[in-house]
Amino acid sequence: TVHELGFSVVRLPFSNEMLRVRMPTPGAVNFDLNPGLRGKTPLEILDEVVRELGRHRVAVILNNHTTLSQWVGGPDVNGIWCAEDRPVPWGRQTEDDWINDWVMLAMRYSQ
Repeated sequence: TVHELGFSVVRLPFSNEMLRVRMPTPGAVNFDLNPGLRGKTPLEILDEVVRELGRHRVAVILNNHTTLSQWVGGPDVNGIWCAEDRPVPWGRQTEDDWINDWVMLAMRYSQ
């Protein structure tokens, strides 16, 4: 496990988009290795990852890595925490939306 490798904290990236969509980005989850995640929303998958890390006594630092769900490696499509100046799949990502996302996650994982 991550804990057995000597890690006590994991920085766990997420996107604002994954808090709103019903299906993970294609290729984001290997369902052959993780069949129990099949049919879950990206937020439910995040829940499972946080739960399992906690079970192994590994602390989680959430990292709002990007607004849109995307693989790294190429140029970042948005690279900023809000997208008020351009449309996103759910309309617009305002500063208030961004703050509300953090509040929701804080409440969700403080239980």
